[in-house]
Amino acid sequence: MANEVSEMLLKDPSSGRRGPHGKEAENPLGIFLQERLNTKGITKSRLAVLLEVSRTTVDRILYGNPSAMHSVLQEQLCKVLGLNDAERSELQRLINEGRSPSSVSRKARSGSTRVLPGERNIHQEDATSEKGRFASTKANGESANSDQRGRGRSAKPPKTDLGKFLQERLNATKIKRSELARQLNVPASTVTRIMNGAIADFRSELKERLCFVLALNENERNEFYRLAPGRMLVMGASLLKYMRINLDKFNCHVAELQGYFDKGNAEYVLREAANDYNELRDAKFPARDIEAALIQWKLGMLLATARDASAQGWSERIVPTLRIYNMIEKDVLLKLPVRKFPTQHARVLASRAPLYREMGNLKKSMDQFTTALDEYVHEPEDERLLIELYYSRAHLYAVQGDEHRWRLDIDQARKHALKADPARREELLALVIYTEGEGYKRLAFNNNFSMDRREWYAAQGVECFRQAHMELSSWVGHAILNKVAQAQSLALIEPDEAIRQANELLSQVQRLYPAITQKIHDTINYAQRRLQQKR
Repeated sequence: MANEVSEMLLKDPSSGRRGPHGKEAENPLGIFLQERLNTKGITKSRLAVLLEVSRTTVDRILYGNPSAMHSVLQEQLCKVLGLNDAERSELQRLINEGRSPSSVSRKARSGSTRVLPGERNIHQEDATSEKGRFASTKANGESANSDQRGRGRSAKPPKTDLGKFLQERLNATKIKRSELARQLNVPASTVTRIMNGAIADFRSELKERLCFVLALNENERNEFYRLAPGRMLVMGASLLKYMRINLDKFNCHVAELQGYFDKGNAEYVLREAANDYNELRDAKFPARDIEAALIQWKLGMLLATARDASAQGWSERIVPTLRIYNMIEKDVLLKLPVRKFPTQHARVLASRAPLYREMGNLKKSMDQFTTALDEYVHEPEDERLLIELYYSRAHLYAVQGDEHRWRLDIDQARKHALKADPARREELLALVIYTEGEGYKRLAFNNNFSMDRREWYAAQGVECFRQAHMELSSWVGHAILNKVAQAQSLALIEPDEAIRQANELLSQVQRLYPAITQKIHDTINYAQRRLQQKR
């Protein structure tokens, strides 16, 4: 999704705002999606929040730009809208049809190209720079809107690799350069300069529009972005390192890596995210470049979670992961004002707090949770963050043996989960139930309670884990953690069953979540001791 991160900065004055020029979607894909949104009672702004993309990206999808939809986003959209198999197939057909050259040609002939909010201003600089050239053309008696400059003369064949690539696509789609210029909303001379390599940089919005108009497939898009010039900024006589950085590709790569992580490929994600993060950091983008900072934040958070999941030992993951969150705070959060980006600050605190707890610094852990809840997050658009903060702080209370406050925060998390969007409600409730079970488990292993009470807590925990259905989570690790916690609780009351379940889990844990392998061995050892005590 090109330029998605920068688009997040655009204000959305109304959650019920209609599309460009106040009109509803008119293309088949947009109509299909709009009908499902109406059925679900989801506004476009709400859809943007649920998909974790910008409102402008939603507009692009609804108003005829299927190239904005990569595979990970498409799957998220299917989940949010609750599409069945037939609807998923229809969605795929409409996306493919929208990307086909014939679809682009039809739009060119009908003149129905739609300009998204703000796109006319995006290219204003190009139009202004060409003003004098257009005036000169008119003075010579030529029309500024003529298909070719100088009737009867064919455009010179491009000599650059980018120009040759674009010309091949123009020929394939039977689109003239003048038509391309009209659909891009730029002067024809701008297209000529792009193809002749006379433009040192052109903006990501224009690149994405080119991909759409020329109906580029994934391989062609990659080749286009490889050939297209990147952003450039001169400070004095020095050219900054980021002049060839393509932020759009980094943003798409984050989404792809998230998909790999959800499927359990943490080690691969760790390597790739580290490479991307370091490249952006070493490029030394200026603090005013919010787009780069937000992408770097996403990469850093993904890097930390991958580091956490890929560690070979549970305790070995704590310090390295904590260092990554501290690095994000230093490298990125200083560029993101808290007032405008409270969610980014709160997520770092929410992720770092459990690590302080495991280090034994309960006060610092509590401070992180409470700061995020009281200062950064009140009623966030992303209800998942608020729910996560409540159930995570609840777990800290359980560790401290404070059953009353633990129950209060669990109830708060459940209340917000029940108010969540129907498309996400089931998964969020599952997370709350799972964490409630983790709290019961913590209380069960608190020696300050009687054994009868501890066994009762353990039984309640097992029941929560059985009801949680963590297979609903997009991340495979949640289901594994749920099963491990169930085995741990059973070790106190049904040690034989705990040993059986732990042994069944061992190979899966070693493959997908090696950091908790030691927990499996510890569970088996504890259950064996319980068996000896009962004999």
